[in-house]
Amino acid sequence: MPLKKSRLWTNLRSRLQQHYVGLLARELKGCRDALDLGCGAEPFLGECDSIENVIGVDGSYNSCRSARRANKYGSVVQAVLPDLPFKERSVDAVTLLQVVEHLPKDVASDLIVKAERLARRKIIITTPNGFVRQEAYDENPFQEHLSGWSIEDLQQRGYTVWGMEGPKAARRKESAEVLSPQRLLSVLISFGICEAYLQNRPQHAFQLLAVKTVGE
Repeated sequence: MPLKKSRLWTNLRSRLQQHYVGLLARELKGCRDALDLGCGAEPFLGECDSIENVIGVDGSYNSCRSARRANKYGSVVQAVLPDLPFKERSVDAVTLLQVVEHLPKDVASDLIVKAERLARRKIIITTPNGFVRQEAYDENPFQEHLSGWSIEDLQQRGYTVWGMEGPKAARRKESAEVLSPQRLLSVLISFGICEAYLQNRPQHAFQLLAVKTVGE
């Protein structure tokens, strides 16, 4: 059976999500409300119990509908980024989780600036370490990857950057596909075997977690 159709893959995805939510909860400690830009259909931020109210924003109608059905957000707004119908300093935190790579770099840069104006305390960005190819799927053109982001790109904007989600060397070039032996590497990544090492060595990580504190 192909890995992505197996029960093992489902369990691994669940572990990855739990680890991801734990990282977000750590960085969002003390934040009571948040704006999740490009929330998609999976409400990761809504799993952070410390956040009292999360507003999800996405350009896809189907993603917004799925996010509403998950019942993890206070509200969900359909809006095509970087157009944002919100006031400055209106929430404690703004997240861009796996979002900036879906926009041309100049558009994403403008979105980051706007996000920083909306937040009172924290901005969190997650994105692949460098360009990763991805085409549109599920009839959603927003799923295509249009840019790649480096550690330096984020540090130059004042972000502290950590590594996560396993080593970049375990993936095919410009791809999220895990190299052979696929099952073994997927298990190691999902159980966080490499996370402690990668956290302070983001240059070796597949994904980047970037955090900026504002308003201090």
